[in-house]
Amino acid sequence: MDAPSKHAIEFMETLISGNESLIEFAQRLRLRNGVKSVTHNIDLRRYRNGSAIEGYVDAELVTDRSIAWWFEIHWDENWVIESRIVVNHEQGQDILREFPDRSASTLQLCMEHLPIVIADLVHDANLINLVDI
Repeated sequence: MDAPSKHAIEFMETLISGNESLIEFAQRLRLRNGVKSVTHNIDLRRYRNGSAIEGYVDAELVTDRSIAWWFEIHWDENWVIESRIVVNHEQGQDILREFPDRSASTLQLCMEHLPIVIADLVHDANLINLVDI
């Protein structure tokens, strides 16, 4: 197997592992008080300023609000992973928690950052009272 194929497989496996973590997180959220439904997705997007991989878990709450745990990977002279927890409501969106962007000069470093980003997103989820949002 050639080197580019090995790197592509490593990147795919890193995304799959992160996706599995988000699926497990979504399953735990479905059991929480105050949650009506939970959706989860990893999406590949093309924007005017470049392409991105976006992942999220979104919980629709009994308060008619929703809370989303979200990350995005994109290239901007370096690999950049942004992540935040947001609350969506009738008036728009509030950032509940914004994490520092993680920048990586190589794909290998980006792959090392992604599991940390996902772990950071879901780490304190049990401390958020979903009934009061």
